[in-house]
Amino acid sequence: MQLINIINGGDIIQHIPDEKGEFLNHEQSKVKGKEDSFKAYHQVFLEENSKLYKIIAQKEIGTNSSHHQAVKNVGKGLKINAYASDGTIEGLEDESHPFCIGVQWHPEFAVSDADDKIFAAFIMACK
Repeated sequence: MQLINIINGGDIIQHIPDEKGEFLNHEQSKVKGKEDSFKAYHQVFLEENSKLYKIIAQKEIGTNSSHHQAVKNVGKGLKINAYASDGTIEGLEDESHPFCIGVQWHPEFAVSDADDKIFAAFIMACK
């Protein structure tokens, strides 16, 4: 997701704890241990007018979290599709592309059904 943002002219927060304001600790392994990356750590809220929401069909999902960087300014042509309770951007998408969805968490760890739905939608888009 961060790379998609940079390619489109956006930028990132280099280290979330250095930002002003109150933020969740987004580095799950530092709080709970590396093995817990396969469990939900915090909630992510989906924008209802997004492709990601159409795929997952839920307003709120539990995700893992293992990052200290985050999107700061959204790149041209991208829109936010998910965010954490502290306002950290957790997902972006390019509406002009058939399937350009980036998420901050690791859906390959299959923490929830939402992760499986992302991969199923990606496979269908590839067909």
